[in-house]
Amino acid sequence: HNPQQAREAAPALTDMAFPAKQKKSGGRRQARSGPSAAAPQLSLAPPATALWAPGGPAVAAAMPGAMPMMPGLSLVLAPVGVVMHPPKKNGLDISEILAAIETLYQDQLKPYGRILRKRLMERSQAARTRINKLAFEQLRATCESCPWLCVHGEDGGDWSAVIRGRQAAFVEVHSPEDTYPAALWTEAEVYFGSLRSNDPLPGGRYACAQTLMSRRLPFLSGLSLGQVCH
Repeated sequence: HNPQQAREAAPALTDMAFPAKQKKSGGRRQARSGPSAAAPQLSLAPPATALWAPGGPAVAAAMPGAMPMMPGLSLVLAPVGVVMHPPKKNGLDISEILAAIETLYQDQLKPYGRILRKRLMERSQAARTRINKLAFEQLRATCESCPWLCVHGEDGGDWSAVIRGRQAAFVEVHSPEDTYPAALWTEAEVYFGSLRSNDPLPGGRYACAQTLMSRRLPFLSGLSLGQVCH
């Protein structure tokens, strides 16, 4: 969590990962550097490597015990410090799931399972990658295995995955409370009244809100996706 501590800890961790091999030469012992077979999970990361930690790209494990360790996690030594690099599970990297959840936090949308699946699919399509069906079927189990996430059952058989210790400001999209100015509704009424029958909007709340935001309508300026869903 502290970059300075990470820099101080990195040499010691490097020594653990790449122990010097001693050999005699002219009565002296010389150190021969090189990867140790005992530490195959440690590798060097270039400065541009994007590694995720709760709250965004950051140093995730500066000192021992700074963050709960997960089975199979590998450590990557980067110029900024020591970070935790989660492995892939069933075609979905934990970091991909966490990054998708982070975008839902920014949109003020609670990461329900159904919404998280849609966001993962959107990001996958944007990156021109594919997620196998098994990964989606086991998405909840994958989230439950991550120590950074807290998974809760929700009404209607759904579930949600929130980041532990992260303050959230989700919009309750089904709330009957109207928190928007009267001018917004006046402009919205004019806009929807002007729509043609050959310009339909998607039926789902989430997809409809995305379409409206993509049209950059003035009366929706400054609103989050969660607020437009509401």
